[in-house]
Amino acid sequence: MSMIQRSTYVTVGAIDLAAEKIGEIPVVAKVRDGAVKLRERSVIERAREVEPRLRKRSEELQKRGEKVIKQAKTRRSQARKQFKAFQTDTRKQIEAFRTDPRKQIGEFRTRIEKAVTDLPFVDRDNGAKKSPAKQPAAAANKS
Repeated sequence: MSMIQRSTYVTVGAIDLAAEKIGEIPVVAKVRDGAVKLRERSVIERAREVEPRLRKRSEELQKRGEKVIKQAKTRRSQARKQFKAFQTDTRKQIEAFRTDPRKQIGEFRTRIEKAVTDLPFVDRDNGAKKSPAKQPAAAANKS
């Protein structure tokens, strides 16, 4: 006997022993017995057993589908409302963005003008500071 034949016989023998040991496991024996029982019953009998469960499951799935579609419709209408509100809010923000800096600059300008006019020794015509001591000397130099 050649080495290849001998290793083949050893492998086949090991597989046969493993299959025999697996068949002795209680769970496998139950599955095997159940398969035999299933073969004994006809396909029509099995279909009659399965049909009520399938009908019940299909009704549950139908209700679930109706619920999902209803939710999708309400979410769609909510999304439309939010989108319209988003457009309106965005327009308002853009308008405020245009006008707010103008208002702020205008208020800033009036505050600066008020602060400058309230300072002592400020010439209101050109904004230059005047010193009371230097005014008479400047008048004397002009003459």
